[in-house]
Amino acid sequence: MSTEYRIRTKGQFNPGPVVTQMGINFPVCGTNTPTPTGVTYGSCLTGEVARMSDISTKNFHKLQAKGQMIFSPMAQEVQTSSIDDAGNGHQWEQRPSPACTISGTNYYIGIAFNGPALAMAVNSSSGPSAPLPTPTGSLDNQEILDLQTEVSTSVLASRGMGSTNLYETVAEFKKTSRMFDENFKRFYRFFKQNGPKMKRMTPQDAWLTYRYGIRPLISDLNAIIAGLDKKVGLRRETTRKAQSIRRSSVSKFNTGIDAQATYVVAQLLSDDVTVRGMAIDEFIATIGSNIGFTSKGLITVPWELMRFSFVLDWFVSAGDFLKAYAPAPGYKTIGSCLVTERVVSSLWTCTSTLQNNSNIIIRPCTGACSSTVKTKGRAPLGGPGFVVRSDFRFGSLTRAADAMALLTQTMRHYFAD
Repeated sequence: MSTEYRIRTKGQFNPGPVVTQMGINFPVCGTNTPTPTGVTYGSCLTGEVARMSDISTKNFHKLQAKGQMIFSPMAQEVQTSSIDDAGNGHQWEQRPSPACTISGTNYYIGIAFNGPALAMAVNSSSGPSAPLPTPTGSLDNQEILDLQTEVSTSVLASRGMGSTNLYETVAEFKKTSRMFDENFKRFYRFFKQNGPKMKRMTPQDAWLTYRYGIRPLISDLNAIIAGLDKKVGLRRETTRKAQSIRRSSVSKFNTGIDAQATYVVAQLLSDDVTVRGMAIDEFIATIGSNIGFTSKGLITVPWELMRFSFVLDWFVSAGDFLKAYAPAPGYKTIGSCLVTERVVSSLWTCTSTLQNNSNIIIRPCTGACSSTVKTKGRAPLGGPGFVVRSDFRFGSLTRAADAMALLTQTMRHYFAD
């Protein structure tokens, strides 16, 4: 298989809009109309530049048509420098002495900066011949490596499992039946006795019965029905998993373009990382595997039957780690990859304009500008690992309700007489 290493670049940065200095009441005094002084300032370079390196496979499309899966390493970076809202710079008047007085009205010499003065100020250290500062991400490399491990482990754990695990359903049938039986008896006592000491189903019991009794049963039935429609024989199956983390922060700093005013600039920094993993397997599908009876499902049943094992899986990749090492007899991996996308962006806005001396600020700085770096890389799927999950998902109402119901039920049983 012949391959070729390629590097490609497209796009360019171009000079952005200029800042125009306007004079007020000079060289002719008597009007407050700004007049161009002939002085302009460059702000920054704007535009987008994309760079990509990858390994190209000769006759890729022909090989793909024959059923071969090729996931070549790839790295891509797109840098953007943008003046989102040009706005205007500040305007100041020279005080306390007027340049002239006409009919009792004082006229003061002043300067106004029209155009993207904010971008000029933000880029003051690099100058107009450079794009806006490249943002630095707030997520460290270890956090990203852990996220890649989490997704890789999840993919390896899920391959060969099928859409549902009926071995687990059968093993837990007695427990599920007892759950229904106990709660229906409570309902019966409630309607029959209707007394002060009656024992009835609490809201948390009802929720847990639905979440871990009724809902899984419905899901299994749907999976069986769908499985019966699937074809048997040689088949390809794709397993996909994804996870994201995001961090953002706001900071402020002072800058400016002349000695008369100080710009207070707010910087919104955001760092988003998404990792997607995929594995493609070939296997001989049977009616049993189609409806949820798989060899790997049988091997992993002991972990699923451990009390509160699913709660531990909320916080760490314990279950996925064990399942990733469980064999999947009959499954042959023909391709896999891990794609990591990261977007780091800075957005600058002018929040206030401070007066530096006796001269008066008539107009504050306005506008917004931004700089973004997008990276994307494709690499082989990583090995399994035991890591703390990137998201405990307590922001989800369902997960929060599960946790509250389990905690309440456990505490009630623990403190029961």
